[in-house]
Amino acid sequence: ALVQKGFSGKSTLLQLKRLAAEVRSTLSQLDRQSLTVRKRLDENLAQIEELKLERLNEIVEELRNTKTEIVAIREEYRSAQDIVARTTINAPISGRVV
Repeated sequence: ALVQKGFSGKSTLLQLKRLAAEVRSTLSQLDRQSLTVRKRLDENLAQIEELKLERLNEIVEELRNTKTEIVAIREEYRSAQDIVARTTINAPISGRVV
């Protein structure tokens, strides 16, 4: 329209069309890059959640093992206390044995 009315030359119009095509191409590339970055971000977030879950499971397992060890140690302690109690001799009267 501007070329037909003489306000602008054909070379300016062609230059603007090329520029518009470059801008569209750049926008398209940026859209693709944005999608790629978003996909990577989603993958990284999923991986973080998976690692958190794995670590939580490890902690739960360690806690379970520790509780089992505590129960076993308490039982050993009670058994040792019983043995010590049975080996101690208490005299009915205080004093010294000669």
